[in-house]
Amino acid sequence: MTTCLAEQRRILDALPLDAWEVLTDCIMRCAIGNRYDEPVEHRPEGIHVHWQARNVQLLRWIESERVRLGLPVPSVLDVGCWQGKLIADLCQRGFQAGGTDLAEMSASVSDHVNLVSPYTRENFQGFSRGWAHEILDGMAPEAWDIVVCAETLEHIPSSVLSATCDALLQAAKYSVLVEVPGWDDGSALHLRVFTVAELENLLVRTGWWMTVLQEPGDGVYTTVRMERECPTA
Repeated sequence: MTTCLAEQRRILDALPLDAWEVLTDCIMRCAIGNRYDEPVEHRPEGIHVHWQARNVQLLRWIESERVRLGLPVPSVLDVGCWQGKLIADLCQRGFQAGGTDLAEMSASVSDHVNLVSPYTRENFQGFSRGWAHEILDGMAPEAWDIVVCAETLEHIPSSVLSATCDALLQAAKYSVLVEVPGWDDGSALHLRVFTVAELENLLVRTGWWMTVLQEPGDGVYTTVRMERECPTA
């Protein structure tokens, strides 16, 4: 990592939280319509078939959690949901799904969800804007069966990283799926690259244990599952 990149990350990491909110909104406005965007396209079968490998794998893991937990209609919260593609996919598959993001993405999330059938659209549980630790702390403990946090923790400033991890676990009744880039892609907005040991130090708490679903590697997203030792009934 170059000294310049390290300094950029250090400066960004030290920004006040309100400055991060402004920065995130600016990034969102710039991203709409570029190659990182998740376009909303109508297709006869519902939402557009724009399968990114990341979403496909996440859906497989979430589906496996539904089977493992024996839950016919689990609730899933997508923390850092961006434009809501995963939420729409989950709603279409019979999950009750909602999301949070620091940027104002409610219109984009609604656009994606509105392309599913009217019946499955009822599975949408809403969108909340703000810092994840603040939103989740305002919810009842164990409010969601499964909490997903994908490509988000690497953006969280150090000042609230531990609080965010605490809040993820607090909000989940059964499990938390965390995904982070397993390599350094050179983005200054990716404030850190996590090792599995670092994720373990951040996430493992009394009553929880970690399973590594995907190891880090070049171009590979590290994915871990946090699971309660004794899930509540």
